[in-house]
Amino acid sequence: MSSKASPALERVRYFPRQLMTVEDMRAEQDYFVERMRRHNRLLHGWGIICGLEVKPYATADKPWQVMVCPGSACAATGDEIHVSTPVPFDLARPPETEDDCIPCPCPPGPPLGAQPDALATYYLAIRYLCRPARPVRTGNTSCGCGDEGCETSRWRDDFELKLLTKLEGPYTPGEERTAEEGEWLNLLKSRLDGGNLIGMPTRPCWPPTEYPWIILTTLPSVDFSIPPPVSSPTPSPNANLADALKDWQRRPLLQAQDLLSLF
Repeated sequence: MSSKASPALERVRYFPRQLMTVEDMRAEQDYFVERMRRHNRLLHGWGIICGLEVKPYATADKPWQVMVCPGSACAATGDEIHVSTPVPFDLARPPETEDDCIPCPCPPGPPLGAQPDALATYYLAIRYLCRPARPVRTGNTSCGCGDEGCETSRWRDDFELKLLTKLEGPYTPGEERTAEEGEWLNLLKSRLDGGNLIGMPTRPCWPPTEYPWIILTTLPSVDFSIPPPVSSPTPSPNANLADALKDWQRRPLLQAQDLLSLF
């Protein structure tokens, strides 16, 4: 499923004795998926809706492990990201490869962070993924060729965690759409303070972006080959990572109650 909205969305028009095809079913799904993306992006904006705090979760063998708390976010693409249970993430462990050709009946866990080469600033980010799930056999496999047909029967809403090495998309310093949005919010606050919204321009409307990542925390000047600082002179399995986790690039989603609080 592409995150880029179609020029014109179409949904199926049903009529008696209609022959339904796979393309018809997909068109029905794509219509509502893209419509919800547009709704999220234009009405609510993008950012962290609630939760998704990153907390220390170090152990003796994983001193750079953190825990991503449950929560929800909306990406700039309009995709909704939901984390229902706490997710451990080892910042210093190389990613594990997965064979996309082998259907997995269980939801795969988020990939792990990349091993850095030198001291640098990193950003722990999350994005939405739509994963195939529930493989089923298809067709008659009695031809003797040994090829068993298999297709996945579901799409599963999932997510991926990753360490980013630079700011891109709407996080780019001086990015035009972010700057214009900030100017509009400042103008809105000044108009609300004055009690006059007459002539207030509408919020800037930008086309959809392909950038899917939402930054959860910033790790400035990190060298994962060195254990993080601890909260006491005696190292313990629960090493303190709080000093290394910063909220510099966390972007809360502006909700309706936030606007009402400005009145």
